[in-house]
Amino acid sequence: MERLTKYLVGVVVVALLASIASLITAKKTEGLVATAVQVINTPLPVNSEGVKTPYAVTFQAGNSTVVPAGQRFVIESVSGWCYIEYNVNPVYLWPTVDASTGGNYFRTVVVPYYQGSYFLPDSAQTRYYWVFNGTNKIYADPGSTVYFNAFSAAAPDPEGCPVTLSGYLITP
Repeated sequence: MERLTKYLVGVVVVALLASIASLITAKKTEGLVATAVQVINTPLPVNSEGVKTPYAVTFQAGNSTVVPAGQRFVIESVSGWCYIEYNVNPVYLWPTVDASTGGNYFRTVVVPYYQGSYFLPDSAQTRYYWVFNGTNKIYADPGSTVYFNAFSAAAPDPEGCPVTLSGYLITP
């Protein structure tokens, strides 16, 4: 019974303190006055890049492609493979993409990865293989020509070397 009495007294004390605290912190609320609001319609920032249209083109090393008129080609990926038939290991392959931005041509080198080789008994030569795939941001102006070349050391240029340039076209 004594325990119940202590509990009830505690509840009454807490309730009394809460009531006193609410009276002390209560403040008189003043009415809000409506004020006129003037809305000015300002134009939102416009994305000047236009709509991105996915675009890809495939061609052989030593050739080129022309960017469609009125569109900028943003190249995001360069991928392909090359082989060289030669009697000596050509040491390396150097694939490049040349594109015009602002009227100036820029060369981007794509890193190739040597895959291996095998002997061709009919020609007494060996075929050496490379693959490449690089993510880039290469900008090519509307109507400009994009070139792809692959060079090697101590060997002729690659014979089979298709490349795919992919990204998007955008109206500048």
